[in-house]
Amino acid sequence: MEIMKRKIIDLHKLISKMPQDMCLVAVLPEFGLSWRDVSKVLYKNRLQMTPENLAWVLCSEVSAKMTLEEVDEIISKLQLKLVAIQDRTWHVFKLLQSYSDEPVSEIINNLSDRIENVLMGKLKNKVPVLETLMLDDLVYISVQISNTTTSKGMVQYFVTCPGEPVLLSCSTTANAALKACVEALGYRSYEYAMLYGCDIHSLLRISSDVWTTEANNLATPPTYNPTPLITKNGIDYTNKDYNINYVDNILGPNPPLLTELNINSSKMFYDRDILNKPFNLKVNIKTSNLAETLKSWAVKEAIEPTSELLSIFHKCKSNCIEYSRDSD
Repeated sequence: MEIMKRKIIDLHKLISKMPQDMCLVAVLPEFGLSWRDVSKVLYKNRLQMTPENLAWVLCSEVSAKMTLEEVDEIISKLQLKLVAIQDRTWHVFKLLQSYSDEPVSEIINNLSDRIENVLMGKLKNKVPVLETLMLDDLVYISVQISNTTTSKGMVQYFVTCPGEPVLLSCSTTANAALKACVEALGYRSYEYAMLYGCDIHSLLRISSDVWTTEANNLATPPTYNPTPLITKNGIDYTNKDYNINYVDNILGPNPPLLTELNINSSKMFYDRDILNKPFNLKVNIKTSNLAETLKSWAVKEAIEPTSELLSIFHKCKSNCIEYSRDSD
């Protein structure tokens, strides 16, 4: 009884965190209810339609009739739906060595069972709990590996695009859950793409050309040949307008959204007689929009318009880069 009470409290907190429109669209179907059913209870108790009041109705009126297993399942599903709308950092993994000829639809429809079968074959005395959610052409996966039915492990989240050799994970740790997802999707191995961020569609656009309509203009960087330009204020000999146009052509009309850039650099000390040892420099840049920040730096001549930093979206496809001494 105490366990059930804690579960109801967890369910109430979870529903209260969700936006109101998501409560109506995503939460009510899990309870088998319609808006009319809930509105009657709200009207009867003179309550406004808010996530907190909806959580109270569902937990007090409905959950009391459910078993512990049913409440636990609803919590897992709602947690996964909440993950789909929350801001969190995703890490991109490339999937390698495809071995399955099965249709993509069949793999996705049986994904939970496939992951569970892989885990059950590799884990001993552990119980995997899985949930999958198809949302906007993406499949969200939650995996929880427990020692027993009462001792719950940490929940891990993944996102995949059906048919694409890419998997996003909330962690870079190479654990059993990650390996099981890779194998269940029909691949033998994987590698970290050294790419991470919060915007899933931007990460997919960078890692896979299928997800971008701006790939053609990024295939070959334009030649940098600054010349004076005629502007409304006269002739620009500073190359400012030229540099802006050049950087815009490199980034494309709608560059992916990244908020961080990690730069690692190593260089030997200028006088090896004094110190025969390399200097290692690590820089972490955080901004609201990395493309706009790099563009502003190029315009202000803080970096060259031809800088390798501007090609991270389409050339190296990573925001964790090694910066050589020959770079600007």
